[in-house]
Amino acid sequence: MRRQNKLKQQFIIMISEKQNLLLEEQYFDRQHIEVLKNQLVNLNKLISFEKALAHFEENEQLPIYLSQLEPVIKSLVIEYQQKDQMEQAYLAKFIATYAAKGKWHHPFIYKTLVAYLENATIYLRENILLATYQQPDSKWIISVFRYLTDNQLFHHPKLIQDGLLNYPYDYDSLIDELWEKRDTFHQPIVLGLIGYITYKSDRYKEVFYQLLQENQLDLEEKIRLIRYFRRHYYEKAESLLLDLANDKQDEIRIVAVNALSKYHSERVISTLKRALTDSNFYVRRNASQSLLEMGVSESELLDVLHGHDRYAKEMLRYHLQLEGRIFK
Repeated sequence: MRRQNKLKQQFIIMISEKQNLLLEEQYFDRQHIEVLKNQLVNLNKLISFEKALAHFEENEQLPIYLSQLEPVIKSLVIEYQQKDQMEQAYLAKFIATYAAKGKWHHPFIYKTLVAYLENATIYLRENILLATYQQPDSKWIISVFRYLTDNQLFHHPKLIQDGLLNYPYDYDSLIDELWEKRDTFHQPIVLGLIGYITYKSDRYKEVFYQLLQENQLDLEEKIRLIRYFRRHYYEKAESLLLDLANDKQDEIRIVAVNALSKYHSERVISTLKRALTDSNFYVRRNASQSLLEMGVSESELLDVLHGHDRYAKEMLRYHLQLEGRIFK
């Protein structure tokens, strides 16, 4: 630890000196590049260097300094090809952290990182993906997705979704390009992509509405498409969601009654009330929560609370009490 702190302080002094030089000349000497190429091959020094960079996180000159380091990164991705996967993963994460600020866009960096994917651990794969998401050229993201697909390497859809959320450039263009290529990706990537679109875009309402009506749609894909219409209200989708609330599959009914919380109409309220009597606990729970989220009136709930279905009454009273709304 003492050794690492000493290294960190040395790097802080070095970076500070070079940033001052950049204020005057906008570039620094070749010697600094060569020093970093030689030193950062050592993982402990790379760790100390990253900690030193964190010291300048709020400094306006940091992006200018980082922009001069692309030759160093190009050298390191070559050198780390000979190292173990833990060290490769650290380098990939380092690139993911600073690539956008430093404008490290050279294709060679990402082409070499893709080569790391052979027999990669999930941790290394994730960090390579995170680094690739910092590259504005979507072809490298597509390249990694195709590698995972061609080699049948599972990467959890949630990791795909959350990783794409780190993309710092024009996400609308990225979404369109990835969706156009979706048939070349295997299911976990497509599911993650739908999740990403759900968070970032309301432009896919009609596309997803049409897709949701396909008969051969995979269950997991169907569930994610339904969730899209909870986040993005689409009037045309209401009738379809009402039908799905009566689907024979429990999983579909569970997410459909949840999505209907955004569609306040008499038909929706009636469907949600019926769902309170469903045989599946989670359907009843989501139906109750949806009714209350919609802000239904006391008169609209009394028929359930005074009705004969014990499950419906208990579920609704439970959520009313959680909200502090007590009906007699």
